[in-house]
Amino acid sequence: MSSAWKSGTAGVSVIIFSWILCTSSAAQEVVTPTDFIDLAPEDIGESLIAFINLTTAPGLSGATFSAEQPGRDSEFIRGSMGYASDLTLKDQVLDAYWGVALAYGSLEDQLDVLQQQGEAIRVDADRSILSLRGSAGLSLPITQHFTLRPYLSLAASQLEARSRYEVLGDIGLRPELVLDTEVDAVSTSGTLEASYDRWFGSHRLEASGQYTSTYTDTFNGSFDALDTWGWNETALAHVRYSNATGWHTRNKPWRWNTYASYTHFIGLDPLPLGFNAYTELGVGLDFEVNIRPLDWFGLRFIGLKAGYIFGDGVDGFSVGLSF
Repeated sequence: MSSAWKSGTAGVSVIIFSWILCTSSAAQEVVTPTDFIDLAPEDIGESLIAFINLTTAPGLSGATFSAEQPGRDSEFIRGSMGYASDLTLKDQVLDAYWGVALAYGSLEDQLDVLQQQGEAIRVDADRSILSLRGSAGLSLPITQHFTLRPYLSLAASQLEARSRYEVLGDIGLRPELVLDTEVDAVSTSGTLEASYDRWFGSHRLEASGQYTSTYTDTFNGSFDALDTWGWNETALAHVRYSNATGWHTRNKPWRWNTYASYTHFIGLDPLPLGFNAYTELGVGLDFEVNIRPLDWFGLRFIGLKAGYIFGDGVDGFSVGLSF
């Protein structure tokens, strides 16, 4: 974590520390929970950067999931609407790749934190983020079935948060502290995606692996402590198998599919988000439209999917459209 973040933490820390001590003599009872989170100031900045990456990283789809740990209960919602495709370059041995996406995320996070002064504090943080991301790169056909796609992405985000702090066991003698904050962020990332696509009669097997390195810089924060920066690395693996249903609409086929994916936030301690990896298993139904406007890019299918998400300390589900 950067020294810029550590020095900027003073703004929020002083407010919270002063609130804890200003009426300490009024507290009649202090309750120390059996399970609590050991939360350092730099963990708050890392959590902010990780939350941005969880919402904006290329390749991540919409989901609702929860993370539970001793002293912590978190609920995440991530949604996105976007499109990505190869762009045909005539008379060239390679194609271009482009994509655009609008992403939304929210986090309700409740933590029981033990302060250095020995008091236990409950923190309720509600965060929301809206992000617009654009991507551009190359699509390199290595063989008939194997393709490499290196590309760059730029995402602009706006975050809002409301955090409430209360001393556990204070029996209401100290008022709840509420902080409303806002901050903007810009994320730049580089991605390398390898994909395999092969037909076996009416059966189709698709597999891909993706690695993304992202740099995020926040600015215009309500407090100096919110102006920080950080790196994230994300690895994804995805396998999808599909087959014909025998159904047709206007002579276009419907296909069923089943898929499995694994997401790992490399090098991320589980504390900032409550987890650093998860697996998703699901099924879907696609309507093959096979549209290719102006021979530039294509829309292969429009479908619905539903999946179950699970991992160490995290579980949830994913329901949405697929393209």
